[in-house]
Amino acid sequence: DDCYLPELVNEDPHDLARHAKLSASDEMPSAPASNILSGTTRRIDGNSHQWCAPMNTGNPPWLRLDWEHTVSVEGIQITFDSNFNVEKKMTMSSRRQSQQVLGIPKELIRDYELVFYNNGRIVATHQIKGNYQRLNRIRLAPIECDAIQINILKTNGDPQAKIFEVRVY
Repeated sequence: DDCYLPELVNEDPHDLARHAKLSASDEMPSAPASNILSGTTRRIDGNSHQWCAPMNTGNPPWLRLDWEHTVSVEGIQITFDSNFNVEKKMTMSSRRQSQQVLGIPKELIRDYELVFYNNGRIVATHQIKGNYQRLNRIRLAPIECDAIQINILKTNGDPQAKIFEVRVY
């Protein structure tokens, strides 16, 4: 449920993403696609543990998982960046309240699309619009596929698409 337990990482043997080949439309040198399989869902000790790509290239950035064989997918879990670097405090102090960043973090992915492929053909799509949560769990009727592409359509204002983790079940 997105609780951080220091020094524990995702090693779930049922997570199909851990066995996928990753590719991306673009990536930052310090935030490659392979980071989504690091097992850590936040920045720690200077390591980003996320995939990051620019939003302003003219085409939506995407992250793709490919398997050697067909897999049956019933659920996907994606952890987005909600900027834990911003200090948040509950306070009655008007001075402190004026320093708080209000609303949905601009770093969160707002709109995205899941595209499922089998033998190079699209077999299903699923679109999410208006997301405001860091942890997204999508339940699906079983889909037989050999690839999933996540197309990032819009953030809440950040010029970069950012994903910490993708799990597939």
